[in-house]
Amino acid sequence: MFNKIEIQTDSLIAISYAENGNIPVCVAEIGKIEEPNKFYFHRLFVKKEYRNKGWATKLMEELTTKCDERGIEVLLEINPYTDEIDYQQLESFYKKFGFEKVGDHYIRKPRTN
Repeated sequence: MFNKIEIQTDSLIAISYAENGNIPVCVAEIGKIEEPNKFYFHRLFVKKEYRNKGWATKLMEELTTKCDERGIEVLLEINPYTDEIDYQQLESFYKKFGFEKVGDHYIRKPRTN
């Protein structure tokens, strides 16, 4: 059984899922920067034994929906932290959620209905 843990404030959006009530298996987090309606993507992490099971996609779908609802633009730097996935794989993953390369960063503008 997995429990969703969500924190939303004016300066932070964090979503995670925990197993057995309190052991996090994955997390996505963005935090506000000084520019209005702009947040920086801090982390997307899935524990090794839970990878390739859709958790990262689930977190990104939820996070991008929240950003769209709140009109938030997200800035991202791609940093592979393991040799299990490379830069190109991460780039492809983030592009599926609307991130576009602008200079050294990736930006996702909010989508409106």
